[in-house]
Amino acid sequence: MLCKAVNPLPMTVVGIVQHGQQKARLYGTPTANIAAHLNLPSGVYGGLTSIHETHLIQIPSLCYVSQGVVESYLIDQEVLLYGTEMIVELLWFHRPPIPFKNDIQMANLIQEDLACLRKQFNSNKG
Repeated sequence: MLCKAVNPLPMTVVGIVQHGQQKARLYGTPTANIAAHLNLPSGVYGGLTSIHETHLIQIPSLCYVSQGVVESYLIDQEVLLYGTEMIVELLWFHRPPIPFKNDIQMANLIQEDLACLRKQFNSNKG
């Protein structure tokens, strides 16, 4: 899998965190979901997420954009955000959606995505 930021596209999305289907929680990566109708391809993005109360702190995030929603997994963070205003800055497109056969395959794919995004965020620190 290519672990390289291609086509940077800073785009900021703001919304109130809503309840989702809770599927990502099954994979160990609970997401905060905001409604958003974007003119972007569906898929996984690298981004930064900040919460309204702490908008000065930007948390590296694995983001999934699909029709009508942006799901943001705040890397290495455990917070409940329902009803909170969230700001997501989508920085680059990581990959398109990939069909999976079972939950184990999906969980493994998410871990690969996280490894790539951590590597990318760490290389951008210097």
